[in-house]
Amino acid sequence: MSEEDIVDLSFLLNQFGKSTEEVIDNCEKYGAVLLPLGMQTPDIYGGFETVFDARVHMNTYFRQKDYIAFSAIGFNFYRNEAVECIISLGTPEDLGRYHSEEAVLKTLSQSFQREFQNGRIQADDSGNRACTWLSWGQLISLVSYADSPESSGVHISIQIRDSKNHPHGRELTVLYDASPRMKG
Repeated sequence: MSEEDIVDLSFLLNQFGKSTEEVIDNCEKYGAVLLPLGMQTPDIYGGFETVFDARVHMNTYFRQKDYIAFSAIGFNFYRNEAVECIISLGTPEDLGRYHSEEAVLKTLSQSFQREFQNGRIQADDSGNRACTWLSWGQLISLVSYADSPESSGVHISIQIRDSKNHPHGRELTVLYDASPRMKG
């Protein structure tokens, strides 16, 4: 792994509002490919995949401060504009420091809270939980999935959605506004 193999949150946020072609060009060195619509998968808010025009996928390293993990990253497009990015976090590079999902969640949530300072806590009936921040019109969620028999082994993801141009941005913003604030 070299520095050129790593993407960070700011690089991913800069892709929002760009067309499919622009995102593929910008992410070409990370192996970005356009997936056929039939290969799209539902996310935590089930049903959203039906409204997207396209999905660009890549496997590369993701960094947030000193946390680095090989990750699957997908951009979803609505009206040929990037409106959503899902980062499925893989195994961390530093297994000594990030030996558990709780250690990863703690580090990332503290990092995002220091950076954005407006975190909200959300949970659903199936045991999934999320901490969400709003920054420059983007909803950034750190999601932890409850163990289930259908689990694919990916238990933590970062989900970024454009609060204005995502087809469900308004509903997601209302959920964010109604959620309790994080402490600290």
